Amino acid sequence: MAGHLPRGAVVCVDLTTVAEGSEAGATHPMLAVVVQANQYRFGRTVLLVPFTSNLAHARDPFGVAVAATQGNGLTMDSVAMCWQVMAVDGNRLVGPPLGRVSTAVLDLVAKNVAVLIEFEPGYLSRTGPSAPHPEAR
Repeated sequence: MAGHLPRGAVVCVDLTTVAEGSEAGATHPMLAVVVQANQYRFGRTVLLVPFTSNLAHARDPFGVAVAATQGNGLTMDSVAMCWQVMAVDGNRLVGPPLGRVSTAVLDLVAKNVAVLIEFEPGYLSRTGPSAPHPEAR
């Protein structure tokens, strides 16, 4: 199922068997947005950013407030927790996508993730996704 999800899809994920400590998780399926680019789908995993309904997290440095809309399938206003990016097996996805976040929300989530990992613009264009970075030798 992971290979068929468009970037920005809002999905339910069952993480009840792996969440520990401060990891994102729940005793019920959680909601997440797919952040992985459509052309980079390999194997059965998909990259996600989870949501929380705790709106206080919108004040966190990498929290993105997302209003509930019919288009995104959220039933309550939520916060995308960009500091909790995770790769999950497609078998953990529960049901079909609920909807999609807007392009503006997805762009803000992607920018937060890029800042969080100190992404170097142009890195992939210089070396390619599987070539080692010159400083990594």
